[in-house]
Amino acid sequence: PNAILLELAKNICGPQNSEVLVPINVKNYKNVVGLQFRLSISPTSNAEFAGVSNLHPSSGLKASDFTVSPGQIIFFTDSDLVERTLADGTKLCDIRIRLK
Repeated sequence: PNAILLELAKNICGPQNSEVLVPINVKNYKNVVGLQFRLSISPTSNAEFAGVSNLHPSSGLKASDFTVSPGQIIFFTDSDLVERTLADGTKLCDIRIRLK
């Protein structure tokens, strides 16, 4: 089977002390029952994870599936063991990043 591809937008910018949204789009998201990933930000970065928003309603994702800690977001879900399919290019969610 083809691997699921999570595509993050590039070159997101904003003013200091603001939050920006980084969309995550999917490809090959077919018959997915569970998914996990981890995103990290360098400790020397001028940014930090603030959370997630705009979860796609057909994805089965919940904000509680995401754990935000200093420097990383960890995501795990089993979507209630229901197979889910999203069209290529569909936005799965937005990652909120706070710029310092």
